[in-house]
Amino acid sequence: MSDWAQYEGKIGTDPRTGAKFIVQGGRPVRLEPNDPRLASPPKLTEEQGKAQTYSRLMAEAEKQYQAAVAAGYNPTDLRNSFASFLENLPFGGLDELGAVVRSNPSDQGRAAELAFADAQLKAMSGAASPEAEVKRNVRTLFPQPGETVAYVSEPRRAMRQTAFEAAKIRAGPARDLPAFPMPPQRLTPEQASRLPRGTRFIGLDGKERVVK
Repeated sequence: MSDWAQYEGKIGTDPRTGAKFIVQGGRPVRLEPNDPRLASPPKLTEEQGKAQTYSRLMAEAEKQYQAAVAAGYNPTDLRNSFASFLENLPFGGLDELGAVVRSNPSDQGRAAELAFADAQLKAMSGAASPEAEVKRNVRTLFPQPGETVAYVSEPRRAMRQTAFEAAKIRAGPARDLPAFPMPPQRLTPEQASRLPRGTRFIGLDGKERVVK
């Protein structure tokens, strides 16, 4: 690894010439004086700054959710349905016991659901939401026990993307906001065999898999 690698994406000044450069691919690349990357970052209102943060959290939560699904998380199976039942009991539920019931990928998936729902509500109102409201929002945005995953996964994903894009709009001129993570492309077994090990993909049956 070159000494420049630790500065990837950073902008610096050549002390000999005063010219600006950006580190890309482990080496400095000269920037023209009119390069938009040299412009001062826009000043955001408090609301825009919050929306920027929440949109980033939503994108990361979606990424974590998709990773959990690829690792085997199915919110509608018997084990996770029972865990959800425990967590949704009155008076705060039994979240700790629900975590015991779930597997590690399912814990990750559930945490991502709650993180996305919480950030989405905050992006809408700018304020924290009660735990019960966050859990209700999860039921709107993610597949639930009793539902058929193959039927509801795509509509719910589309709803999450719409919510994410709305948060980005509220962020106004905020820069470098991430794109919404998209699910893997559907592939035939032959196509999947050409991918590196560990790559996530969706089979023709709509189920997510990982190349072994």
